[in-house]
This record gives sequence, structure tokens and C-alpha cells, in this order.
Amino acid sequence: MGNADLYARYDKKYIINVPTLSMVVLLLFSESSAGVMSYTDISKATNMQASDLKRTLQALACDKHKLLIKEPKGREIGDDDNFSFNTGFTHRMIKFKVQNLAPMRESTEEVQASRNKMNEDRNPQIDAAIVRVMKARRHMGHQLLIVEVTKQLQSRFQPNPLVIKKRIEGLIERDFLQRQRGDMQTYEYLA
Repeated sequence: MGNADLYARYDKKYIINVPTLSMVVLLLFSESSAGVMSYTDISKATNMQASDLKRTLQALACDKHKLLIKEPKGREIGDDDNFSFNTGFTHRMIKFKVQNLAPMRESTEEVQASRNKMNEDRNPQIDAAIVRVMKARRHMGHQLLIVEVTKQLQSRFQPNPLVIKKRIEGLIERDFLQRQRGDMQTYEYLA
């Protein structure tokens, strides 16, 4: 966050706490002699990603403070919008904060990738819990093992029973566990 000392009507001085990206955009207007800048000009000058720039411009032009004036009016930021500094700006407080409106939305692919990474990070914890339970009990039924593992891990996260089942199968393949002869629903620990 940075502080911007901006002057408005009647030379009243405001101290505005803004995020860094907002400061970059505001500095463009203090250095610009034209007074009006298009979205494209701002994008080229700042080299920001489109999503970051749109959020920043929304916070500056569409939020309650309206430090910038947007033409045409509306909440959505388009590629052909123009912005100018609000020379008629007033605020009841001398010192205030401007925040970005909405956090960036992750795409469904990014969300799925995050979940997959998180599940991969949890797999060793699930494996360790299964081995701890089986080492203590030596043999145990499938449902009881799922319950015990879930109970051990619930303080960290809520494991999915299907994931636990897959991890049990993985431990069987790696010769940590085996199915009991005659009862496929009971596992034995191999030391």
C-alpha cells in the first residue's frame, strides 16, 4: 500500500492510502498532461494484466470514492473506456483508504489444479495415519480403518473416504498392508 497526496477542489489536501497498483494508475494521471487516458493507454503504460487493471480501475472509478471519472458510465470496464482525474473530488474525511473491490476470481482450471495439488500434499499424511493405525492394531476391518483414519486426521483436514480407500490400495501394492485370506474387507499390517 502507498500513500497518495492528492489535491482536489479548494486546494483541500487528502491523504489517501491505496494499493500499489492503484498508486501506479494515479501517478499516470499526475504525470499526464492530456488529463484523459484511455483504457488502452493505461494498459500500455502500466503493463498490468487485464484482470488486475480492470479491478484497479473499478476501485478508483466505480467505488464510493470515485477518484477517477469513467466514460461511459457503468461498473464494467471496457477496452474503449476513457478515464480522467476527478478534479471535483471531495470527501468528508481528510485521511481515508481505497481498497480494490473484488478479489481475483480463479478459473475452474486453476481451482482444480489447486485442489489436486492440495490432495497430493495430503496423501503422505493419509498414508502415515493408515500405517499408524494398522501398526497399533495389526489387523482391522475396512470400515473401522476408515473411521480411525478420519478421526486421526480431522484436526488437520476432513479426508474423503474414497481417497483413504485409494491410499489403502496403494499401501497394499507397496506391501505395507495385505488383505486377510478369506475376508477381503479386513486388512493385515506387514512389518
